[in-house]
Amino acid sequence: GHYGRGWLAVLYAGFRAAKWFVVRRFLKPRPIRKGTENMVYLYQPPAPASWGVPATISPFCLRVHVWMLMAHVPFETRIPFFTDAPKGKVPYIEFNGQRLGDSGLIIDFLTETFGVTHMDDWLTPEQKAISIMLLRMNEGPLINAGKYTRFIDDRGFEATKEVFTKLSFPMRYIVPWIMRRRYKASLTGAGWLAFTKEELYGMAQDDLQALSTLLGD
Repeated sequence: GHYGRGWLAVLYAGFRAAKWFVVRRFLKPRPIRKGTENMVYLYQPPAPASWGVPATISPFCLRVHVWMLMAHVPFETRIPFFTDAPKGKVPYIEFNGQRLGDSGLIIDFLTETFGVTHMDDWLTPEQKAISIMLLRMNEGPLINAGKYTRFIDDRGFEATKEVFTKLSFPMRYIVPWIMRRRYKASLTGAGWLAFTKEELYGMAQDDLQALSTLLGD
C-alpha cells in the first residue's frame, strides 16, 4: 500500500546516500606508492589457494605476469584497487612514478623500456601475424566465458568473492558487487549475455580445441 511504497522510497534514498558516501570516501584514485627505482609493480587480483591456479584469476594479468618472468623484467605484485586503474580494469602497473594500464600496452611499454629483444624478434612476419590472430581469438568467447564464470554465474561468483577478502571493511563486501554489475553491463553491451551459458561455453570450448590443435603437443 501507500505506507509500503513510502518505506521503499526511504530505503532507496538511504541506499543512494550510502553509495554516494562510499564513492566519495573510498573510491577515489590513490597517490602512486613509492617503490624501488626501475622496479615494476604489477597490480593483479590474487588467486585463492582453493582455486588451485597460479598467481592470479585474471587471464590478462597472467599474460603480463608470465611475460615479465620470461623477459626477466624485475617486478613485484600488489593487490589492485580498481579506481587506481588507468583503464578501469586490471592489470595495471606502477613504474618510476607513473601508472599504465592494459596488458598489451604494458608489454609494449616494458619491451621498449627494458630493451627486450629475445621474445619474438626471431619470429617471421607470418608467425607474428598468427600470434596476433591467436591473441584476438582468445579475447572473444574464451575470455568472456571466463568473465561469465567468475562474475555472472552464481556458483562462480561465490568463489570469486574469496579474492576480495583481503580488502578492508567495508570494501570487501562492496567491491565484489560493484565488479559484478560492471561485468554484467559490459557483457550485456557486447551482446554476450544474449547467449545461454551452454552456448557461450560451447564457443569457448571450440576456441580451446582450435588452439590445442594448432599448438599440438
